[in-house]
Amino acid sequence: MGKSVASHIERAAPPGGWGRRALRALFLAAPFLVAAASAQAGQYTLLTLHDFRQSAMASYDYYDSVSSHKAGKISSTMQGVTESYGVSVGYSILHPSLLKGDAQLEIAAEQEADHDSAKGRSSSNDNRIEYGVKGALLSRGYSPVSFSANSAVITARPQFSNSYRVESANQTLIWSLKNRTLPASVSLTKTSSSTDGQENDTSSKARTLQISFGHDAGTVSHTRLTLGLSSHQMTLLQTGLSDDYKEASTELTNLLSWYDERSLRRTVDTRFIVQQRSGRNAGTQQSLGSSAQWQLGKALSASLSGSKNRNDDSNGTSDSEGIAGGLSHKFLQGIYTNVGGSLTKGTYSDGSDSTRSWNAGGRYENELPGQTLLSLGYNYNYAVQDRQRAALRLNGYETLTLDPVFPQYQTLSGTNVDGATVELYLDPGRSLPFTDFSVVSQGFSTRILINSNPGVSLLYASYSYRQSPQIKFATTAQNVSGRLKFLGGRHTLQAGYSWSDQELLGGSDPSSTLSGSSHLRLGYELKAHPHTLSVDYSALKSSSQDLQDVTLNWTHVYQSGAARLATQASDRYAWFSENGSGGGKERWDNSFLVSSTYSRPLVRNFKGSLKLGYFNLTSDSASSNMINTEVNLDGRYGNTVLTLETSLNLGFASSGYSRNETVMMKIRRMF
Repeated sequence: MGKSVASHIERAAPPGGWGRRALRALFLAAPFLVAAASAQAGQYTLLTLHDFRQSAMASYDYYDSVSSHKAGKISSTMQGVTESYGVSVGYSILHPSLLKGDAQLEIAAEQEADHDSAKGRSSSNDNRIEYGVKGALLSRGYSPVSFSANSAVITARPQFSNSYRVESANQTLIWSLKNRTLPASVSLTKTSSSTDGQENDTSSKARTLQISFGHDAGTVSHTRLTLGLSSHQMTLLQTGLSDDYKEASTELTNLLSWYDERSLRRTVDTRFIVQQRSGRNAGTQQSLGSSAQWQLGKALSASLSGSKNRNDDSNGTSDSEGIAGGLSHKFLQGIYTNVGGSLTKGTYSDGSDSTRSWNAGGRYENELPGQTLLSLGYNYNYAVQDRQRAALRLNGYETLTLDPVFPQYQTLSGTNVDGATVELYLDPGRSLPFTDFSVVSQGFSTRILINSNPGVSLLYASYSYRQSPQIKFATTAQNVSGRLKFLGGRHTLQAGYSWSDQELLGGSDPSSTLSGSSHLRLGYELKAHPHTLSVDYSALKSSSQDLQDVTLNWTHVYQSGAARLATQASDRYAWFSENGSGGGKERWDNSFLVSSTYSRPLVRNFKGSLKLGYFNLTSDSASSNMINTEVNLDGRYGNTVLTLETSLNLGFASSGYSRNETVMMKIRRMF
């Protein structure tokens, strides 16, 4: 009864002195261990919330549109009211190093009344939920996981164009394995979006799986292997037409880089890619290529590259391979010379072709007194192509990147295009056609006039073009250029002239594809703050083409305290003959764009901006004018934010007129 706890521990201990000493030490350290465990437990909490924020918002939207053309008059009006409540919070579970992130949630109610001249009156009441969640699991460990999910509804108001709504949702999950031997990552992505209010409303969905491995052998070798699977769907909502396709890809790359004993660098970059696509335009592409850069001395370096490619699709199977090499030399810190050559060969379902080329060039650069920079250059290229094929016409495909203003011209990179075969599509699978365009042929070149906004940033073109199937010819091309920057870089003069000639060596040219050409380029730029001015002239001439154009650009930025005025203007005038130098009808077109934005604080915590824009496209056959006005006001009083956005677009063309205006008023309270 009166014995201590220590004596009981001693009797219960295993035989031997080491057991008694260990248990005695444990007993004496027990209070300290209990205190440490209690402190560690205090660092873990099942759920921790921080930075809790709330907001309430009410907004009013008004949209009115009228267009009148030969087909008739169309008008539509929309008014809508939205009320929403949102919360956002940062969180961690158990411990920030285990799981942490941010979350947002917004619940909105929408009431909308519409009137359309074709569909009549309608009204709707909708509820929507927007969310945003992102987090990181085991962010400090060797296998962290990050995730995000969000949805949003935004209203886009492009200049000179109708406003429209975009609904989108995105989910991403990424798992990484960190180590020095074979780091890896796996990512899953799901995206969807739809538009409402455009001339061609679309809905798109995509799912992507990507697996990546890497290996670094010190600083010498860097290897990456990437595997990808994806599925895509795009639907034209007005017609229900849809394009569905799947893609699978494998990419293996290796970069070798090192320095020899003289500190000369050598690199070898090798890449192998396989891509497979299923759907309307199913096909397989394989590519193997390698390039080497070899410093032979402090001023002399060599390059060598080779490639082998295969393409198998609805147009048949084609193989191509090539090798190229060159030497470059630097002399006296300002003289650069280069020589090189290449050999390529292609095999197709209807025959083959091969090309041999040689090139040489030089460049002189020097800094002269008075902060003057001078650059002169010359290049020479000689190539022989031997084509032994059967097809007189081939299919060509291009992707066109659109400017934000319409109508606009786009030039196809293909030559000898049959204008009647040009087709444009909204999707890469070429299932969703876009038809509001016209084709203008200029000798070997082809321009496309896109009359209206297609609602996408890219258009996909397909066409057929002519070739002479049984022919051997040589092309000689030369180019000289110069650039002078003087008076501290404020003035720049530049000029270039290139010319080429083609000679028939064998076979025949029934498609008349051979021709000599010349291209003159002149330019001047002035930088005199706050002004920037540039003038460029271009003249492209051949037996089937005579295209000249003048382009002027001017920008001005004026700042006075917090007030700012920014103005930019551009004008391009082009003229050409339908049959090139051989004459024919003279054609011309001119595009002019000016835009100015003025912003400044108005009263306390309130600022406003005014934007004015004018766009004109005039040609020998038609004209189009667009006027844009935007007024924006933003104010903040404590935790309350007030926003007013208005826009008015007027369009006048030879085919009719259009008008659309929008008003958006919003008040948001954060607490």
